[in-house]
Formats: sequence, C-alpha cells, structure tokens
Amino acid sequence: MDFAQKLQDILSHKHVGKGQNVLSMNELVSWNEEVEALLFASPQEQRQMLDEKKEEYIEPLTKAELDAIARALKESLVLSLSNALGMSSTTEEIEIQERMKYCMDKIQDCNTTDKIIIQDRINNAHWNQLEHLCRTSSNFFRWYLQVYLQEQSLVYPMCSSPFQASTILSILVFLIEYNAKQSGTTESQVDLSPSQRLARYASLLLFYTTFSPRSPNDEAMQRTHERLVSDIQIIPRIFKILTYESSTSAALALSLIRNVHNLLANYAGAVEALKQTGVPYNNASDQPARAPWNPQVDDNTDGLITYPSIFRDILIWSLNGPGLPPFPGPKEDKRSELVVEILGILFAMGGTEISRALRYPCPNPALSQLVVTVLKDMDSKKDARIAQVQLSTVTILTDASPSFGTYLVEQQALQSLLEIAENQIDSVLEQTQVDDIAVSALVPSLGTLYKLSAGNPTFREAAKAKIFPKINEDRFWTLAQEQLDNSAAATTAAAQQTRSNGNDAVLNRVPPAKNMHPLDAPQGTLRYKLIRLMTWTEGHIKRYASELLYALCDEDPKEFVLRTGLGNAIAFLGAKGMVQLPAHALK
Repeated sequence: MDFAQKLQDILSHKHVGKGQNVLSMNELVSWNEEVEALLFASPQEQRQMLDEKKEEYIEPLTKAELDAIARALKESLVLSLSNALGMSSTTEEIEIQERMKYCMDKIQDCNTTDKIIIQDRINNAHWNQLEHLCRTSSNFFRWYLQVYLQEQSLVYPMCSSPFQASTILSILVFLIEYNAKQSGTTESQVDLSPSQRLARYASLLLFYTTFSPRSPNDEAMQRTHERLVSDIQIIPRIFKILTYESSTSAALALSLIRNVHNLLANYAGAVEALKQTGVPYNNASDQPARAPWNPQVDDNTDGLITYPSIFRDILIWSLNGPGLPPFPGPKEDKRSELVVEILGILFAMGGTEISRALRYPCPNPALSQLVVTVLKDMDSKKDARIAQVQLSTVTILTDASPSFGTYLVEQQALQSLLEIAENQIDSVLEQTQVDDIAVSALVPSLGTLYKLSAGNPTFREAAKAKIFPKINEDRFWTLAQEQLDNSAAATTAAAQQTRSNGNDAVLNRVPPAKNMHPLDAPQGTLRYKLIRLMTWTEGHIKRYASELLYALCDEDPKEFVLRTGLGNAIAFLGAKGMVQLPAHALK
C-alpha cells in the first residue's frame, strides 16, 4: 500500500460527531516517520528507494483521490482548531464552513483569543492534534511536489488548492504567530518545544501549499501569493516574529524565511514589499527586539529593523551565536540551511545591496568578516553542509564590488576561494558525462574570480601569483622567449602577407606566439585545470575560464597564448576579433 493510500485510510477512520475528531495519533506519527525517511534521504538514497519500491512510494492516484485527501486534511485541521479555540465539544455536528467562520471570528478578536488560548494551551489534546495534522499535511504536500509529480503529470488545479483560500491562509499564519509567541523553548536548536514545533509545521505547510512547479506562470498561485503579500501582509508579520520572539529557533526561522524566498522568487510584488518592511526596535507594547540573534538597527533606517540588518544578525548568530554548538552543529541542526536560505534571498534581491555592503573600505565590517569566516575558517571536508554554505557565499560574491577583492587579499581569504573553485572544477572534470548540478555550482566561482581579477589590480596580482606560482616563472619565461624566437621568422612572413592584403589593423592584434599547447601547465595544477575548461562543452564555464585567464595575463594576447596554448586560445581570441577565423568557426 502506498503512502497516499495509507493516509487516506487513516483520515477516513476518523469520526466527526458531537465535536469529536477521533484520529489515531499513533497512526499519524507512524505515517510521518515513514514518509520522512523518504523525503529526508539524500538524492541518491531517495532514487534507490524509489527504484526498489516504486509501487509503494508512487502508486498512481486519480486527481479526485488526491483532492479528497487534501480536503480531509483541511477539514481535520479546522475541526481541531475550532475545538482548541473553545468551541464546545458537546456541540452537535457542525458544518465545516461554520467552524471556519468561528475560527476566523476568534482570530480577529485578538484580545479575547489570547485570554481563551493561554488558559488552555498547555497539555491540550486539540493543540497536540493540530501539531500532528500540520506535520502530516506538510509532509503530504511535500511528497506530492517532490516525489509524486516527478513520476506523474501535473493536473490543475493542484490538490493543494483547498489550502490556498484566504481563510485557510489566515488560519495558518495565525497558528505560526500565536505558537511562535509561546515560551517553553529549550536551549537546544534540535529539541523544540511543542509550540515551536507547531509553529514550524504550520510554516512548512504554508510553504508547500503555496509553492507551484510552474510559478511564476501559474495564474492561480499568483493570486494566492498576492493574497499573502497584499491582504494578509505575511512579510512584515514574519519579520515581527524574527525580531521580537525570544523563543524563535533556527528551524522555525528557516521555515519562515523559506516562505519569504518563495514569494520573492515567484511574485513580483514581494520584492517591493520586502524593501518597504521595517520593524521598530520597540513594538507597540514598548517591548524591545529580543530574538536570539539580538537584532540591531542600522544607522540609516530611521530606527527600523530592515531585511539587510535582520538577515545579517541571523547570519552572525548562526555561525557564532553564544551558547550554540560549533557550526554547523549536529545533523538535525538547521543553522546551515538557514544561512544558505538567507544568502539565497540576498542574491535574489539583486546586486545593489550586496555591492553596497561588500566593498573596500568595508562599510559593513560584520558582514565582510562573516564572508571571510565562511571562506577561510571552515573546513568543507569535515561536513558537506559547510561546503554548501561556502558555495552560497561565493554566489553572493558575484555581486560584490570588485574593490572587495582587496579585503579578501588582506584577510588571506584568496587561497580559500581558489581551493573552493578547484574542488568544484575537480567535480566537473571527473564526470564522464555532464553533471548539471556540478556545472551550476562552478559557474559562480569562476565568475567571482574573473570579476575580481578583471576589476581589481591587487586581487589580480595576488591571484596570478597563486595560479602561476613565481617559483615557476623563470622557467616559463625562458620557454616563452625560445618560443617567440623560433616563431619570429614565421611571424615576419605572416606580417608581409597581411600587409600585402591591406590588413594592417588586424596585424597589430595578432599574437606572435604560435605554441599550440601551454608552455608550463603541469597536469594536476590549478592552471592546467582552468586551461582544460577553456574548451569545455558548457558555454558559461568555457567563457569564464577563458576570461579569467585572459584577465590574469593583463589582457595581453601574446602572454595569453604562451600560457594557454594557441589551440585553447584561438576560439576566445577569435570571438574578440584578435585573430581571423572562418565564419563557421565563430558560430
């Protein structure tokens, strides 16, 4: 029996009557543990599990069956919440729409809601059931998106559509907000309190039900995103949690920020909403910001905590927070994922903010030092999570000011940047076939090295000394002189022929070096690997590798050919108009 069918059977066994919602919590826990074993597996392990038991994990269901499961989850959630909010358990069976209205009335009456819930929250069976239902629902929709739709065609409307109504969206945001405010969190970033768990599961459920594989071209989801941003004001409400709530864990912060990232990536109005969001250091009750990362106000934000400052403070806390285990922590610790998610948002917001922050002299020393810490002081060989954080850091460096290269050199972080790039190059070169993941990870590293080398003489000189070590330069230039002497006669003859054809302008740009292979690039060295990439099949890799090496040669075509070989350089030089190539070669 497959996952979906098991869940359908569990939900169908519940009895709704006299306000009772009899669901087997043990069966839900068992179902969640089983589906999470698949969802949390590595891509390789997940593929193996699916190959071995495909009929169990992806049993084809009709759209009607999927929709029925989604409706049952929604109704169970509304029923449990209405009871948790005080609807009498002795009430005769009540229509789900009436229960939803009851919930909304209670949510909108904030003062009354607080009084009722606070008295009843701890050890309340309805709240405990809500936690299990939010966990179950988020796992179901995650399975639907990440597993089911990989094998089956997507049929609209998506089965998550019952959760995209304004009422349900408001209910989920309420569950997040209310439970995020509850005390009782532990010092651990792994063992969360019941209220923190429920807030996180509700946040995950919001994410998976408002994500579409066809966004931003999914018109129905665009309307859902508009409701979240414009009507429900989800972005400022999330930032209030990230600013004021002292019990906020890394796991909850990650799920909240992932919702923001989803909106930024798929709904145009979210970008402006995020830019305009500012949370006062003191809230309406004169309660200062007291989240674990100690949010601080920047000088130029009129006393408001904005997204650059809150993200900076969360990043610093994640890496070096007092009382936390050394980064990245135990396996279940979400701080590394939180760092990657925030860096992804900063990159998605465009280069202006990063370019302003990452330049030299450094206007934002804390963020600049954070970049150096990630690049220089963390060993990716010890933990794959560190490698992912480093790759995300390199990605935002593609938007840094070229002047920031000076800071990296001064802080002795250049060597680490080159080592990260070389590890990625090795991953690409070792593949017998194109690995899209490895390729996409390498492009930012090459792009960053090229941008900083081309725009910053200090960085360029230091990078050149690393890639072309000075200890080998005497030998290289000896070989270069011999090559130039040997090709002098051929160059003179070519010059005479060029002049006779009236092409003096082209003559001045033709590199006199004619060596077909690099003069000094021993196998296994970084320069050897970069030169190999000059003729790689993937266009971005080929271009950035060539541009980087050309920049390191001070854009001197003669030195460029001597170092890389005319066979590797000719296509690049031809594209720049420095050598004459047949038209079909340029294409």
